[in-house]
Amino acid sequence: MGFSKSYSFIFAGLLLVAITVVLIAGNNSKIDLEEDSITRLKDIYFFSKVSYCDAQQINSWSCGIACMRHQNMAISQTVTTELQGQGYCGFVKDSQNIVISFRGSDNLRNWMSNLNCRKFNYQKCDKCNVHEGIYNIYSSFQNKLTECALNLIKQYPQASIIITGHSLGGALATLQAVDIKTQYPDYSIELVTFGSPRVGNQKFSDYANNLLKNNSVRITNKKDVIPHLPFKFFDFYHTGQEMWIVDEISFKTDCKQGEDQNCSASVKPNLSINDHLYYFGVYSGCTLVRGESTQEDVHSILDYLKSSCPVH
Repeated sequence: MGFSKSYSFIFAGLLLVAITVVLIAGNNSKIDLEEDSITRLKDIYFFSKVSYCDAQQINSWSCGIACMRHQNMAISQTVTTELQGQGYCGFVKDSQNIVISFRGSDNLRNWMSNLNCRKFNYQKCDKCNVHEGIYNIYSSFQNKLTECALNLIKQYPQASIIITGHSLGGALATLQAVDIKTQYPDYSIELVTFGSPRVGNQKFSDYANNLLKNNSVRITNKKDVIPHLPFKFFDFYHTGQEMWIVDEISFKTDCKQGEDQNCSASVKPNLSINDHLYYFGVYSGCTLVRGESTQEDVHSILDYLKSSCPVH
């Protein structure tokens, strides 16, 4: 989630520490994970980071540290909706990928207050329901990013589509990936989300998993609270293959598709929410870093836990 409008940021030089990321296997044994795979996930994470920048910065690809990682990006369209949703679509020349990225929320308190249990009938699959508030924000884009990607496919027919987002943006990215893959099953689509909440019911999860198969990855970080919401008790389930960042040097990739009690679901949510705001040690918003979690952030989550969706 970006907090550029609510907090002051500390601007400092960015030191990227090279670490060996490992896969935790059975009996606590550790197996080296390809560094190239981690680098690629970080590359996609920076696409989600850019989505928190101002639309003008995105269009000119002049958003500082967030844009510097991908200097061969050609933006086709940036969309900002009346429900404060934002996303962009563009083409990466060096990797020949089309990218759709959705922004999370700029205001944690407002977003948490809307993360209730109401569902909406998702008509693309039988008995599928999705979170009403998330779907309303997704609908406010009016298929503009879908049309953008389709136009780029006409120009670059061999290109693959990467769809990503952090936090609420990850939920919007999930709906986008399912929609495009449903309409255009032959297109190569890869969904990668970071700290996404649950989007729909078990039927929707099954539909999305069958549709996207192994091309849907859900990154979770340590004790990030947001992937625990909305609660399973109200028939909300995750989609995709979870990859859990356990700590600074451990990466668990053998999680089951959808929900796995041995991965991030095995820990209690961290109400400081810093684990939600920093993936791979990098702040999720447009700027370099943000200050420590405020008391307001904690109260936002506590208010949610006391609301109509009790803990499960």
